[in-house]
Amino acid sequence: MKSQLIIQSSSITLRPLTLEDQDALYALTRQPEITDILPEWRMTEEQLHGFLQFVVGSYEQFDPKDVRVMLAVVHNKDQQVIGWCGVFPNDMLDSDDREVAYAISRDYRNKGYVTEAVNALTTYLFEHTLLDRIVGIVKPAPASSLGLQSQVQLRRACQEDAEVLTEICTRAFDHAIRVWAKGDTVPDSNLCPPGYSSVRMHSYVIREWDYYVIEWDGCIIGGVSVNVLGSRHARMDKIFIDPVYHGRGIGSQVFRLVEAEFPEIGIWKLETSGRQRDNHHFYEKMGYICLYASEDEYGYEKIITIEPVIQLPSEELSNVKGETVTEFYQADLGSLRFSTSNLRDIRMTDCNLSGGKFTNLNMTGILLADLRLTDSKVEFCAMDGVHFQDTHLGQDRVPMRWEHCDLKGSHFNDCDLSDVQLEQCQVAGMKINGVAIEVLLAAYESMKAKR
Repeated sequence: MKSQLIIQSSSITLRPLTLEDQDALYALTRQPEITDILPEWRMTEEQLHGFLQFVVGSYEQFDPKDVRVMLAVVHNKDQQVIGWCGVFPNDMLDSDDREVAYAISRDYRNKGYVTEAVNALTTYLFEHTLLDRIVGIVKPAPASSLGLQSQVQLRRACQEDAEVLTEICTRAFDHAIRVWAKGDTVPDSNLCPPGYSSVRMHSYVIREWDYYVIEWDGCIIGGVSVNVLGSRHARMDKIFIDPVYHGRGIGSQVFRLVEAEFPEIGIWKLETSGRQRDNHHFYEKMGYICLYASEDEYGYEKIITIEPVIQLPSEELSNVKGETVTEFYQADLGSLRFSTSNLRDIRMTDCNLSGGKFTNLNMTGILLADLRLTDSKVEFCAMDGVHFQDTHLGQDRVPMRWEHCDLKGSHFNDCDLSDVQLEQCQVAGMKINGVAIEVLLAAYESMKAKR
């Protein structure tokens, strides 16, 4: 089994320790940055030698049903042992759970190597063992001693950040699903947000919303997106932090930084999964009050300044063009009628429009995004230049129906068209993977004739 415990990653490699690693390990245990957090590693050379012999001998007895393993972290470029990473039982945890433990040399910190090592190890163990959960236990320390005020920073996300944000978001929510979904329930949309692992979804949020990168000592460790609902109202839409950095007080710092970024916002809202009990405690600690609760969702609100205004026509609500606007917030406008009206540049978000009818409208240049259109109808519409991107058929996979539609010259790229049926359709000039449909049909008829 020893040879199989070599885990390659982009910057580091995890491999079994050997007796030849003693000098490198001993040098690491002389670093107070490590032993202040892990005092049990203050060993003499003789003690370390005995422990290393035990670790080396344990690899041949590696048991996927009872996982306990410690691996060296080797820097791929320098070929130096720069730390260790492993999982072990802990009396504080359930017998089936394991604690992840790691250390990294002070000379290689703040470069993402610990994140890379823990992610590589946990991914390997979840794939090759029977482990269901790996837990990180954090030693409490006051925020001032960690220097979080200066270390945690927000910056506006740009399109170049989309891939790394997607990777971290995927790790964060995959971790949450493993911990809270328990494998026997369908995760709700807060525990498993639509598109959370899609680069294109993150790219869309960067483009359309207020999306921020969370950095700690210059390293990207998470993200937070804000949906500004009005002049004084906003929703903390999604906040995620790499699981490796959980428990360090970073979330509290991020909330305060976001509020400082939007000083005009007087009322904040957010939703979270009904299963994530630790989230409920955290949000309440940050001053949020639970407005409603169900098995799938808890809704929270934080009031910073009380201005319970529903309709806000005011000069101070001018938009970027300097025009005055009328704003509605939490207004009951059911059965409202608009006719022969100018609604140019209207903005709607977080609204219930079920049962509405939109007919005989000029909707040139509009954006329809992040919507649920289940059982809706689109009829008699001029759709020249319309772009459908990253759409899907919902949880129940109910097929769409296209009837009497002129789609001549359209392009379908990177789409799942399995089981699509074309009947009585004009397909002249149509190409599939660059091959003309006439050629494909001719080849099919030729094969039939030969049978």
